[in-house]
Amino acid sequence: MDLAAVLARIELRLKILGVSANAASMAARKPDAIRNLQRAVKNNARTGISTATIAALAPVLKTTPSWLLEGIGDENALDSLVDKVNQNTLVTKPLIDTNNPIQATIDPPDGVYLTPADHTPVGGSGLARDVPVLGVAVGGEDADFQFNGETIDRVRRPVGIAGQQGVYALYVVGTSMEPKYEEGDLIYVSTTRPPMIGDYVVIELHSETVDGIGKGYIKRLKSRNSSKIICTQHNPPKEVTFARNRVKAFHRVIPWNELLGT
Repeated sequence: MDLAAVLARIELRLKILGVSANAASMAARKPDAIRNLQRAVKNNARTGISTATIAALAPVLKTTPSWLLEGIGDENALDSLVDKVNQNTLVTKPLIDTNNPIQATIDPPDGVYLTPADHTPVGGSGLARDVPVLGVAVGGEDADFQFNGETIDRVRRPVGIAGQQGVYALYVVGTSMEPKYEEGDLIYVSTTRPPMIGDYVVIELHSETVDGIGKGYIKRLKSRNSSKIICTQHNPPKEVTFARNRVKAFHRVIPWNELLGT
């Protein structure tokens, strides 16, 4: 993640909207998020903002996470996105009440979509909160995590995957994929679309113990053949190889641009 470029895009949106960094951070329910990013850039720090924070800031800044993160898509795409959703599901109130920015009409950062402050949908049930969040525990040894067999929550289904089956979400555990994914970030995962080279993936191994719980990993797919899957991680940078016969599940992490339908 290019922190300086992310900060430049955030500050551009602040200037266009006439909103202070503090007001935007408070409205996103991420106090000091922008100020901390400014400090990180000034100090040449390697990390300074998580994708979960970007997801929370994006609707406040009337743009999309993919634009803030990587400059991908239309900077003003959120307006058309909300219009698209409004046609069948809901309407929104202004993103920021300039008289009381803390009371912005923004849901908690389990999604990047907006509902009215009273959460009353118009003409339907709104964006369904029907994506299961699978529970995970710290993996120990070389694993990123372990699934605990429970569904701990349900989160909103982004408009870009409105009709997609076989989707689940989980909260990132561990730091092996920083700065792309930081601990606590929410990711959406597809069980139906096969991963391609370059995709980020969730891999679950068959259990080696009587409890039936296998090790879990979030990595980036580098290559594969009939006998092994080769992935990379960011922190520390290295290759990780999985024997095919040990892999129980091999699923694709859905990128932000697809979630947003851009």
